[in-house]
Amino acid sequence: MRNSPLRLRGFTALVAVGALAALAPSLTAGAQSAGGQDAVDQTSGPVEPHPEAVEAVTRLKSPFCPGFMLEVCPSPQAAELRDTIEVLARSGMESDEIIEWVLARYGEEWRALPKTEGKGLIAWLGPPVALFLGVGVVVLVLARLLRRRDGGGQSDTSPGLSAAEERRLAKAVREFDAP
Repeated sequence: MRNSPLRLRGFTALVAVGALAALAPSLTAGAQSAGGQDAVDQTSGPVEPHPEAVEAVTRLKSPFCPGFMLEVCPSPQAAELRDTIEVLARSGMESDEIIEWVLARYGEEWRALPKTEGKGLIAWLGPPVALFLGVGVVVLVLARLLRRRDGGGQSDTSPGLSAAEERRLAKAVREFDAP
């Protein structure tokens, strides 16, 4: 019940009203500076999302849609969280601060990318190191197989046969080939 939808909606509405209240004086001042003429609406069309908000949203998983990134989660709660992130970005917060804000409220498991320090560094370095080691093992195995197949230019008989064994083998081959 701590993060109920009604509480989140109320919090989001409060943040949105606060942002509008902060922007209202600048909007009325812009209309008055037009010399009493009708102010031209320069925000026609959709509002461009703040770059810090876009970066933060793309680096978070959705707490409301397991398996989805926050940017594509269709739930209303995710839309409210994206709007809240937009308001936070427009208020001057950087993407890293916004991400930490979200993680403080919903938990570390919603971070989409591991940290580049501490234990998270293993997640960044592990795959390239494993790939490098895997390629090395494949190269060594292939080199060993090629050496065995080529046989180093030796004759058809195995190098481990004694003279008596070679005579016996030759005799067996002659008997086999005889009509």
